[in-house]
Amino acid sequence: MTRRPRRTQRLLLLAVSAMVLALSACQQSEPPPPASDSQPLVPPSKITQYVAMGDSFVSGPEISPQQPAPNVCLQSKRNYPHLLAKELGIPKVIDVSCAGASTYHLLHDVPVPGQKTVRAQEDALTDQTRLVTVGIGYNNDLLFTNLLASCIPTAKPKAGACQDYVGGSMRKLLKKERDDVLVALQEIRGDAPKATVVLVGYLPVLPEPDACPESVLPRADQRSIYDAERGVEGNLRAAAAEAKIEFVSMRTVGRGHGMCAGDDAWVNGMTARPGDGVVVHPRAVGMQAVADAVAKRLRTFEH
Repeated sequence: MTRRPRRTQRLLLLAVSAMVLALSACQQSEPPPPASDSQPLVPPSKITQYVAMGDSFVSGPEISPQQPAPNVCLQSKRNYPHLLAKELGIPKVIDVSCAGASTYHLLHDVPVPGQKTVRAQEDALTDQTRLVTVGIGYNNDLLFTNLLASCIPTAKPKAGACQDYVGGSMRKLLKKERDDVLVALQEIRGDAPKATVVLVGYLPVLPEPDACPESVLPRADQRSIYDAERGVEGNLRAAAAEAKIEFVSMRTVGRGHGMCAGDDAWVNGMTARPGDGVVVHPRAVGMQAVADAVAKRLRTFEH
């Protein structure tokens, strides 16, 4: 038996999650008034309540152990929010991250057929919240799902589809993505006025171009994915700056840890070991790397 059906099934797991949630989305509301000039920078020793928001790169689908059923959002007990809370000694973490979530789902309830409604992630924020991490943006308008469908060998319909998508329709989606992320961040700041809000960048699948053998992924496709990830990173960095919140990039620290780095990989490629995430998503070691990077940034607020 080949591994191809299993790879395809795991690709579809996240694609279906994103599409189900996207069916519930409507237009974003108008941006709220700009946030104040500065946000609180709460030292880790003062953080009593932490809310983690985001999508599958936060929730950790198929990283064991998973949260007990029903686990509609595919959350792992070893995703980076839980690792971060343990590392910093934060007594209470409220993890509302959800596989397939977009910025829309941070702010709106999502009815899921046959399951309980997934509440808007911002509902977890209160005046007692002292830290918020947000990992979001790749699922906006099915941006990530379309990238997988166009660029991953088990799914893409034809040669050249990856370059066509990244150089064409994805460019238009990126323009809207930045505005959507900014709206969500401003809303979050208003809902948690005493909290440090940190936008966490995505672990790169390809932190360097030409990192994979041609037999795994054509060179042109590798460069397209690299360019796409840099575009998403640029959007997130710009949105965080305009919202006046902290941004933690994972691109630099992720060098040498892309999908083709073997045992050093922080993200899965087209296959995944059981219990260590889904394809083209973080592994457990990647979640630890993100937790370490965010903890390092937060510790600077102690001084």
